[in-house]
Amino acid sequence: MSRKAAANKASQSLRDTIAKARAAHRARAESIAQSVTGSVAGSVSDGLDGFNFSTDDPFNQAIFGEGSSQKVMKQRIRTARVEGRLNISNMQLKEIPVEVYKMYETSAADLEAADAGDGPKWYESVDLVRFVGADNEIEEIGQELLEQFGGLTSIDMHNNMLITLPKNFGEFTELTVLNLTNNKLDHDALETIFQIKTLVDLKLAKNGLQGELPSSISKLENLEILELQENKLDFLPSSLGELSRLHVLNIHANRLQEIPLQVLTNCQLQELTASSNKIGGTLFSLDVESLNTLHLLDVRNNRISKFSEGTVLLPTLQQLYATNNELTLFPSVEGWNELLVFTVDSNRLDALPEGLLGLQRLRTLDFSSNNIKSLDPHLGMMEGLEILKFDGNPLRERNLLNMGIVDLKRTLKARLAPPEIVIAEADDNVQASDAAPGFVDAEGAEEEEDEHKKTLEIGRGGILDLASQNYEEIPTDLLESVVGSPSSIVLLHNKLTTIPVSIETFCASLTIIDISHNKLSGDSYLPSKLSLRSLTTFTLQSNGITSLKPLLENLDAPKLESLDVSVNRIESIEGIRPTFPHLTAFYARDNRIEEIPVDSVDGVRILDLNSNSIKYLPPQLGTVASLRELRVTGNLFRVPRWQVLEKGTEGIMEWLRDRLPAEDEVE
Repeated sequence: MSRKAAANKASQSLRDTIAKARAAHRARAESIAQSVTGSVAGSVSDGLDGFNFSTDDPFNQAIFGEGSSQKVMKQRIRTARVEGRLNISNMQLKEIPVEVYKMYETSAADLEAADAGDGPKWYESVDLVRFVGADNEIEEIGQELLEQFGGLTSIDMHNNMLITLPKNFGEFTELTVLNLTNNKLDHDALETIFQIKTLVDLKLAKNGLQGELPSSISKLENLEILELQENKLDFLPSSLGELSRLHVLNIHANRLQEIPLQVLTNCQLQELTASSNKIGGTLFSLDVESLNTLHLLDVRNNRISKFSEGTVLLPTLQQLYATNNELTLFPSVEGWNELLVFTVDSNRLDALPEGLLGLQRLRTLDFSSNNIKSLDPHLGMMEGLEILKFDGNPLRERNLLNMGIVDLKRTLKARLAPPEIVIAEADDNVQASDAAPGFVDAEGAEEEEDEHKKTLEIGRGGILDLASQNYEEIPTDLLESVVGSPSSIVLLHNKLTTIPVSIETFCASLTIIDISHNKLSGDSYLPSKLSLRSLTTFTLQSNGITSLKPLLENLDAPKLESLDVSVNRIESIEGIRPTFPHLTAFYARDNRIEEIPVDSVDGVRILDLNSNSIKYLPPQLGTVASLRELRVTGNLFRVPRWQVLEKGTEGIMEWLRDRLPAEDEVE
């Protein structure tokens, strides 16, 4: 029987069953209409609010007691008939119950339930399109799954004990999502799976796959997501290049010695995770000049000694993780203009790669534990840089290692800036010849000093540096004397109690503001409206702020991308992303935040909530597709344990997704 015929047979069987159920229902309704009203005298009537006090369980509490599993199963099956989605996960099942395969068969109880208006009606049944049997102990799937539910589009059987798949499993014609993570499947199962040409998302992590992945995977011409992590694969076939729609490839924690990047150039690869393998030598060979669609490349914990033979262009790459390899030299990264995260810690590099200092979007740079002996002062000019790590290097200036990011950038930047030259306005009424040589008029000197105080020059890179001046407020006339339009204002280490609205003078040009280490406190630090429509980076570290409400209500910054409110006393971050729709990096470590409102961080890429008072991680956080870096260590929750946190963002997100309620699971 062909696949299409099998699917049509299953659908026809359902339609026939529904027709029979409707006919039986009509016959029963006619019979009841002809019977005597109030048929049984002396019966106990229903109690108030529909509770039937004639039963031993008027409140239907038996569902939680003995036989509860069967009651839950029946309830889920009845719901699945009209929703087309059946979830029997986490029920300690050894096999798929017979009731599931017979869920479309009509019984007298079903007809009675329909008459009583109790729950879904039989005649409202639809084809089952999604089946979830995860987190059980099921060892085998019966052939009845295809025979009864040939229209399935999604099957999730992760965290079971499947050893084989039924022979007809490859005959599904509508299946697009198949999750078989954490089972005991081997290559025999792969040959069956690779017959399902409609698959778009295939998850086979944590199984018994060994040796070489079969070349027959090329049959999955619609495949976009392929997860093979934590198996024992040694080789990937060149036929992977025939998967022209492949977007995500995860081969983490296998035994691969190389990645066939030359064939993957034929794919539309966006994310490649190949960490914790045995990849050695050169990663990019000479015949691979670019991967034009790649957004994420993770090759941590391998033996790579050379990133590429020549120059490789990765124009859309946003995140590169190459921690713990054997790199001694990194090629030019010129043209990698979308790069946000560059981590190459625990290697043998002695210099920054060429072109790195010109990457204006770079936010995180980690060169820890390499052989760097000096820091290029131009690092101080990278205004977007928020994380800069160089610890574990043999730096000649050891004092730089103890500096925070702001102080380090200021120190490096100062080495580039020329001595400030302030030109006082000339007094036309006083000629130089009027004064005797060597004579200084005391009153004139005082006037000249006042002019110096009133004139502010912008430093290199458009920076107006007002740090460490003991300002309690910034006078408007002081800013009016600035020559030019600054792109950055540095106000850290002053005594400001409110955000100075006078900086609105530069609203057209101002993109970066740093007001760290001041005396902003409570929820009154921005009492009036402030419009900074070009602002992209705002830093408010180390103040006494207790609420974000002033920012949410009074700050007009539609282009804000990075907000740092670390080391304050903030208790809630509700509404942060909806207020600033372009916010991609939010840093709020060392506060008093108690919960993570998922809707308020959806869209953020970097979320730093280390060292707060968070008691619970909501599983729905695992559905936030934008998150690329999640930091939640040092909080009050007990789960996930530190072993999960150690796995980083990917491990935490996977842990959260595994705990999603069925109705919230990611499709």
